[in-house]
Amino acid sequence: MSEPPPITTAVDNSVLFHPVARWKFILLSLTTLGLYEIYWSYKCWKFIKANGRPEVSPIWRAIFAPIWLFSLNKELDPDGDQTRMIVLATAYFFLSGITQLPDPYWLFSLLTFVPLLPVVQSVNLLNAAQEVREQSSYSTFRLKHLVVSVIGVGLVSLILLPAFNVIPTTFIVPGSRVPESHKEFMTELGVYTPDEEILLFYSEGIFSFKEGGQFFTDKRVVSYWEDFYDGGYEGEFAYYADIADIAVDDSDLLGDTYVTVTRKDGVEFTFFLSPEMDLDEDFVRQLKQRWTDSTRMLPE
Repeated sequence: MSEPPPITTAVDNSVLFHPVARWKFILLSLTTLGLYEIYWSYKCWKFIKANGRPEVSPIWRAIFAPIWLFSLNKELDPDGDQTRMIVLATAYFFLSGITQLPDPYWLFSLLTFVPLLPVVQSVNLLNAAQEVREQSSYSTFRLKHLVVSVIGVGLVSLILLPAFNVIPTTFIVPGSRVPESHKEFMTELGVYTPDEEILLFYSEGIFSFKEGGQFFTDKRVVSYWEDFYDGGYEGEFAYYADIADIAVDDSDLLGDTYVTVTRKDGVEFTFFLSPEMDLDEDFVRQLKQRWTDSTRMLPE
């Protein structure tokens, strides 16, 4: 049994697939971190299923949209340039698969809407008649779109701002990512000097590095925090030669790793590290190595 011919001409001014203005598609794709692209794909495949392709599963084809983009393109334009379709599908698949790359390379995954724009335009051309667009939500921006966009902008900001070192990340980072303005703050606090090299840094702050953090340099290990009771900030540090012990406890229910540094004068301070990506293990390993190396350099 042959497949039914693709529907590429409007009948009685009916809406074909899911037309949407490109500006609206871009905005909703960005503010939903690509979820709108899945929704748009679902609506297109749902139309295909209802028009002669009952074996199609719109949900699964939408969830695995990068795999099915080429097929969707063929449905829209069966006589189109297949090389172009392959390039678009490959680009979409590639951009969808780089979300786990380190900063800042994963940011390119936010551009998944780019290879979809020609496909969106193909749908729009099939619905070029004004009467057809008036039946659809082509460029309508309703309250639900506004709510999604506002919430999305907030979520995207929380993702993008750490990537550009505006607010802290949720994981340990190299010292090179500590903003110069924060180094000035730590210098004023007395826990850092410009001649030191920050090697690894972690801040438990949500909106500001000043909320608290811990790091080690080529000279010492440091922890600082905001004093919510008396106001202001406090900090403790230990030069490697002054450390008597470094104890590690990773039994916290939330998974955080607690590190207690004891100085030779008996003073101790404790800080915690995020276990994300197991970077806490690297932090502790390098810290202990610095301490061990410093003891070897002490005179007998």
